[in-house]
Amino acid sequence: MSPSSSSILRRVIVLGETHANRSYCSNKLQTAKYETTWQLLVYGLISCIFSSVASVYFFTVGNKVFEMLCLFWFNKKDQINDKRINSRKVKVVTRAGMVTKERKDLMVGDLVHIEECIGTTGEERVEVPADLLLIYSDTRSVFLDMSSLTGEKDSVQRKVPLGLEIERPDSDPLYGVLYATEPKPDLEQFKAELRIGTRRYDCTYENMILAGSYLFKGRDVYGIVVATGKDTKIRLKQKPTGKKSWSLQNRLNIITTVTLIFLFSFILLGTSGYTASHEDALFFQAVAMYFLLFNGLIAQTLQFTLDAVRGIQTFDVDAEVKNPCAVEQLGLTQAIVFDKVCYFLCFSKAQPVPT
Repeated sequence: MSPSSSSILRRVIVLGETHANRSYCSNKLQTAKYETTWQLLVYGLISCIFSSVASVYFFTVGNKVFEMLCLFWFNKKDQINDKRINSRKVKVVTRAGMVTKERKDLMVGDLVHIEECIGTTGEERVEVPADLLLIYSDTRSVFLDMSSLTGEKDSVQRKVPLGLEIERPDSDPLYGVLYATEPKPDLEQFKAELRIGTRRYDCTYENMILAGSYLFKGRDVYGIVVATGKDTKIRLKQKPTGKKSWSLQNRLNIITTVTLIFLFSFILLGTSGYTASHEDALFFQAVAMYFLLFNGLIAQTLQFTLDAVRGIQTFDVDAEVKNPCAVEQLGLTQAIVFDKVCYFLCFSKAQPVPT
């Protein structure tokens, strides 16, 4: 009868030889899951991240590297788009005649020539490269699509300044001086005085064709560049405004700060007492122990915070919401409290909506 597989003598041990048995494990005692700190940081972190689908998702969403990669991707797309727009050719009338410049090279005072804007579709329309003062047109007026600035689809008419009658400036630039107000984001806030020789012409926003708008129903349009780049009205309107500090958010920050101060005070007080009575106690071990002990107070402080929010919303005249149950109904506060063994609590507040 053949012997079973479990009884086959496969473990070979050579007596009296040191190197012959080196393939077997050492007699080093190891009760820790990870032998070195490097293994803890690498394998432990990987095991913690990829232990579940939820942990992978939250790690990906909350990871700053992933956020920076997304930011890099969108920023790169914007750079490519900016380069494409800045390289568009624009005709400019100079002393040397008609020359071609790239859009990015336009300067205040240049006399820009835009021709054959006769279509009404997106391909045939011509984008205005900068804020221009209309000084010449065959029909003495042009029609603009200013939906990118005003949000309205109806065309807007712009006219040559009243009384300004000049010959078509094909090869010779217009000589004169333009006195204008400082650029403002308001589309209807513009006032200027154009002086050509001894004559003066009053100019308003009705004589302006703004950057970001599209020209159609007109030909051979000439305009003086009044504002470029960040000084154009479309860029002034797009300037980011400062983040508004909500009244409720300020009070919640105060409550959270006071709660954390009390929590860390309790931890330090307990740690100092424990280390004073136990000489062989490790400081970091005592801190971790009292952190786990007092971490359960966070759930109680959450309830205290909710009560404080209700009081603020009910009695404070500056509060955004006047409702005792607004926290639960509007979802201003969301809390996920796990089992006490996990010692984990997540507290987040959505942006309140002013009423």
